[in-house]
Amino acid sequence: MNKNKLQEIIREVIEKVLAEAPATAPSKPKPSPGPAVAPGKPGEKPKPRRPLGNPEVKPAPKAMNEEEMLKKIVARFKAKDKEKLEEEKSNKFYVSFKYPSGKVVTIQNLPKHINDTYKGALSSIRILKGYDEDHELATGNKVEGEWFVSDKNGNPIDQNGNIIKK
Repeated sequence: MNKNKLQEIIREVIEKVLAEAPATAPSKPKPSPGPAVAPGKPGEKPKPRRPLGNPEVKPAPKAMNEEEMLKKIVARFKAKDKEKLEEEKSNKFYVSFKYPSGKVVTIQNLPKHINDTYKGALSSIRILKGYDEDHELATGNKVEGEWFVSDKNGNPIDQNGNIIKK
């Protein structure tokens, strides 16, 4: 018996078995859902579940007049303005560098904990001056200019946040 004959015999047997078997498997009968019943303790009569929420509470009226609506909108915008003001106050100390030509560059992407305090900005200036000294030692070129604490616009400020006039 060669390989092809054996494959044909196996195919015939499989086709015969498939022809005798039903086409689809019988489906399981599904139980119909009954009323929702809370599981009880053994020996207790099952009780129906209580409805969710409080059915005796009357819903509040949804409609509001134009005045109330305007008051809510104004209050929302005032709250956002307060948040912006607080954010600006909390980030009020920046580090700036003034070139001999008069150009001022303000570093605004320092971490928040540095911008929060005058002392934090001064410590950043000390670190940056150290980098300037390292650069001078390595290249022989002196960094010309002045580091100072400033506001967001590059104006020099004192530790109380007041602009210093020169």
